Amino acid sequence: MKEIYDLYEKCANYMSGDDTNTAKEIIEQAVDVLADNKELNELWSRCVVHINNWNGNSIEQQESDADEIVEELSGELGEYLDC
Repeated sequence: MKEIYDLYEKCANYMSGDDTNTAKEIIEQAVDVLADNKELNELWSRCVVHINNWNGNSIEQQESDADEIVEELSGELGEYLDC
């Protein structure tokens, strides 16, 4: 559970303008952290698809999609953790 909370913090910090981690790094961590959590399987799947398609779009599109996913991660993890 600590790993999920740490991931949530990274997402929230990123959404607040912290550039310590890139959206791509956060999504890659999410794939590892959420892999065995059945309740968050749909979110995990979205992250995996994004990583697998990383080189399939323009850099601008990839970054835009990554920002959306981090925002989604922040919201859903916040709900999951009741933050």
